[in-house]
Amino acid sequence: MRYGFKDIQRGFLIIGLVGVAVISSGMINVLPANAAVTVVTFVENDSLADQVYATQAGTTSAPLTLFDNLSPSFTNTGFHFVNWTTNADGTGTTYSDGAQYDFTLGNLTLYAHWAENAVTFYENASGSDTVSAQQSSSTAVPLTLFSNLSPIFENQGYSFGGWSTSANGSGTSYANGATYDFTLGDLTLFAQWTPDTFSVSYDANGGTATSSAASFTTGSAPLTLPSASESGYSFDGWFTAATGG
Repeated sequence: MRYGFKDIQRGFLIIGLVGVAVISSGMINVLPANAAVTVVTFVENDSLADQVYATQAGTTSAPLTLFDNLSPSFTNTGFHFVNWTTNADGTGTTYSDGAQYDFTLGNLTLYAHWAENAVTFYENASGSDTVSAQQSSSTAVPLTLFSNLSPIFENQGYSFGGWSTSANGSGTSYANGATYDFTLGDLTLFAQWTPDTFSVSYDANGGTATSSAASFTTGSAPLTLPSASESGYSFDGWFTAATGG
């Protein structure tokens, strides 16, 4: 009878009569005694000097350990996890979080691929409006000014009135150009719109009208135009030019 143990990159194999007990990322799995154990090594990869890693052992096809379940947990301030790649610089073969891996293919090293945290701005001109822009950073910086967003945000008859984390304006408010600490994570902001008020003046053009001026606010009830009269003529309606048309 032979007993022993072997350290495999922070994963441990305990060999006994019944098989192999694999301790990987805090989990214990008993594998058949004749199984060829393969180890996948996950590397945090937040810098060239980063030595934080976790392992997963297996003998058959199985899902890779989910990023959120790795032990120790992986972090990279100002960035969020995107996927895994076989090269530290993000090149090579890509594996999604929890992807299926055939452990019979052999040992594998996967490097976390990170992206800067992002703020997503939504035009929010209507419930179905999908126009958006994005800003990425990993530090505290001013949000992109509304007038500098690309594409340009528009909502005819309304003026921009700031940002909110809720489309209906009930969430946290952010002023135009406010500083946001991107190390806190991703953020979604919805444009808030203030109805415009328009002044309307009526020129009876030689006749008389029941009103000479009015105002109209976007979204309010339709404006009722006044009547007008002139001796010897029938009223034909209001126009934006004195000559009609």
